[in-house]
Amino acid sequence: MGVEWYVLGERIRTRFTFRQAQQGPPGHAHGGAVSAILDEAMGASVWLGGHQAMAAKLNVDFVAPIPLGVEVEVEAWVTEVDGRKSSAKGRMVRVADGVLLAQATSLFVAVPEFFANQREGLEP
Repeated sequence: MGVEWYVLGERIRTRFTFRQAQQGPPGHAHGGAVSAILDEAMGASVWLGGHQAMAAKLNVDFVAPIPLGVEVEVEAWVTEVDGRKSSAKGRMVRVADGVLLAQATSLFVAVPEFFANQREGLEP
């Protein structure tokens, strides 16, 4: 996705700015781009917990339009692990004032055999 992620405890975080390439409505971020970033963050948080998993369900609430050129912060964390299933939450806020822009929930299912040909110790 071209985003540099940071690990803070058991959470994944980043700051970035949507640009013209991610435009949906004029002057604003495309919902698919917002969803992709939240999906990537939640997936990284699941991998951080040691689960080689893939998304099975993604729910995104678009709380407010996100203007292009405005710095946002994304944070994601695991909320529950039950066998092969991991649930996670994520949120996107405007850095300038902390206003919630989007939030998401997800379900990931561990399928380590799908990743069997990847290097050991792969980072999220």
